[in-house]
Amino acid sequence: MLGYKGDITYHWMIPGRGLNDGLFKIEVDVDAMTVGLYVPDNREVEIYCEHISELGTTQNMNNTEDDVFYESEYDLDDGIDGLVDVKISSTLIHERKKKEKQKQKVIDKEPTEGAYDLSDNDFGYFSDNDQLFLDYATSDNDGEVERKVKFSEFHVERDMENPEFVVGMMFKDFDELKDACRQYSLVNHFGIDFKHNDRERLDVKCKEGCPFRIWASKMPDKTTVQIKSIVNEHNCSKIFENKFASVERLARWFLEAFQNNPKLKVDTFLVMVKKELKLEINWMKGYRTKVKALEIIRGKDEDQYSKLPKYCGELRKRNPGSTTILHLERSLFQRIYICIKALKDGFLAGCRPIISIDGCWLKGKYEGHLLTAIGIDANDCIYPIAYAVVEKENKNSWGWFLELLAYDLNIDNSHAWTFVSDRQKGLISIVQSLFPGCEHRFCVRHMYQNFIKIAVHRGKTLKDYLWAAARASYVGEFNYWMDKIENTCDSAYKWLKEKPAEEWSRSHFRTFSKCDMLLNNLCESFNNVLLDVRDKPILTMLEEINSKLMRRVYKQRDAMRRFDGQICPKIQKKLDKLKIESFKCIPDWSGGQTFQVRCPLTQFVVDMAERTCSCRRWQLTGLPCSHAICCIFNRREHAEDYVDDCYKVATFLNTYSYTINPIAGEDQWDLVQHGDAIIPPKLSKPKRGRHQTKRKKDFVEILEDGEKKSNLSKLSRKGLKMTCSICGQQGHNKRFHGDENHLQKRTRVDSSEPLTNPLQD
Repeated sequence: MLGYKGDITYHWMIPGRGLNDGLFKIEVDVDAMTVGLYVPDNREVEIYCEHISELGTTQNMNNTEDDVFYESEYDLDDGIDGLVDVKISSTLIHERKKKEKQKQKVIDKEPTEGAYDLSDNDFGYFSDNDQLFLDYATSDNDGEVERKVKFSEFHVERDMENPEFVVGMMFKDFDELKDACRQYSLVNHFGIDFKHNDRERLDVKCKEGCPFRIWASKMPDKTTVQIKSIVNEHNCSKIFENKFASVERLARWFLEAFQNNPKLKVDTFLVMVKKELKLEINWMKGYRTKVKALEIIRGKDEDQYSKLPKYCGELRKRNPGSTTILHLERSLFQRIYICIKALKDGFLAGCRPIISIDGCWLKGKYEGHLLTAIGIDANDCIYPIAYAVVEKENKNSWGWFLELLAYDLNIDNSHAWTFVSDRQKGLISIVQSLFPGCEHRFCVRHMYQNFIKIAVHRGKTLKDYLWAAARASYVGEFNYWMDKIENTCDSAYKWLKEKPAEEWSRSHFRTFSKCDMLLNNLCESFNNVLLDVRDKPILTMLEEINSKLMRRVYKQRDAMRRFDGQICPKIQKKLDKLKIESFKCIPDWSGGQTFQVRCPLTQFVVDMAERTCSCRRWQLTGLPCSHAICCIFNRREHAEDYVDDCYKVATFLNTYSYTINPIAGEDQWDLVQHGDAIIPPKLSKPKRGRHQTKRKKDFVEILEDGEKKSNLSKLSRKGLKMTCSICGQQGHNKRFHGDENHLQKRTRVDSSEPLTNPLQD
């Protein structure tokens, strides 16, 4: 074809290389086709002719029926990137020299399904960077070659982060290609645009004057989209305000950041966007991106209610024996109750018969309250038993929750149980009706709040007397402090006398529960653990609560197994303090099992056989009091031997010997037939301003917070009304006495009177 005659060897030069490392022989059609790959981009290829002076041995070509498969002799490192696997007919291949046969490998690769025939015009679009898989097969018509090509495919999971386009790349549809182009523009800061955008073709261009262009159209299957030509060069300047930086795209780009830190501040997020993507976005767009990212992570609130039946089924499947009750009213969500088998069995195996119950409000999009039942383990730590999400915290919801709890715990003889709670609406009557004869204690802290807020009995003196009466362990001490309150304020004494002492004073508590707790701190502590999940959608919240409980059971069990001792660590610390207090006591022994213990200002009787003390602390807690410990030391014995079994490490390990099994992902849950879709409850009442996520502090809490701020050099007078020492009127002091302008500024204008504009004068 070149016009030369005789024995000539043809070579071609790879563009960009020299004679030493760039010349390659053209021996078979595969080599010629490789040369053709470089023509579209370089426009010319250098061909070298080598004349052979001495003729070598003529090599015969034997026709065979089967095709021989050879790997190309050119490595990827030599610059021929486009060619990977080649299938060549035996009629087109010369026999390799013997010294080259050791380098050859036999490859058996059949034409892949879904390959497309290409015309000569299509072949002209290929470049040396294309990742092509070429398959050649002989036909029956005079040795003509049928060419089939398989192109590289775009994979969203792998290629979307930083898309790279090549000729022949295939996409699922135009939406996937356009999404990749938008991502390309965002990552590389080029302002591309879609010039021709219809159902059959897509033309992507950059700014006017920039050569960058992508032309794509549909393939013969009418669904797959392929890049037919590309000019991947830019001569334009980069941009830093991109129209493709949408909320959806930014949310998915920084999804991992919000997943690791859901409380990521918007201002911090804006800095991350500027540092990573070199983009400037406003604050509101950053806020909407955060909301969208959290929605992707947690899912939509309204969609999660219909998934609750499958979640309950999965929880029972992974933890057989667990109780999950979903209560609906005409497909409207009302309540859900969960009691995991491992927690129920652990509580019955090693916890004391005392249950703290409380509720807290949910901060999410929909209304609701979270009710919890918490026990106390051998180390005086919280032990969750059951929890429920209800529509409101009222008599009906509390009755429904406690009735299911009584069934799970098999509470038949309620006389042996103690409940601790606040004075919620309807809770007192519900506990009395469901658990007749039980001991029901109330949180003294909440009672004190009512003492100063409702009864308006304030002052440190009354506060100290009230708490001393509550901590009194025997009746004589309780009466002493009540007399102090009566002498100080008769109305305060009458208000406290209306409250039964069995509900708030240790002197009247029963002793079977081995707990002298005065506060409802068990539930308060658990609610504090759930602060970060109470604002999430219901299904996400329930899953995270389950995960927290699962991790806690394991950590508690693992930590106690590494502890060296018979008594739990927190109990041992309490016992050590009691040992120090016992040095103030002097025991007098009469020879039997009883001791007379003299203390400052009083004395007590200790019975070592019955393990009782007249101060009642030993009976209340199960721990020897300081009076009993001094008697134990007198007998040359150890105080640890007299500690109740409910505080032993073995009891603790029995409680946490049960395991909460993990649950599978949502896509693996079994289908549950539950009829119509579940309707979410009512939305929370919209209010002006930012959505409230923190509980409003009570008056007592504000005072206590003020007392903690000891670093202040001067107390604040905020909230106090000034009184003039001259005229006795409130609203000013003697400094502004007679100043009418100041009085007008301090006087509130009546809302019924129209406001005047001072600028009108």
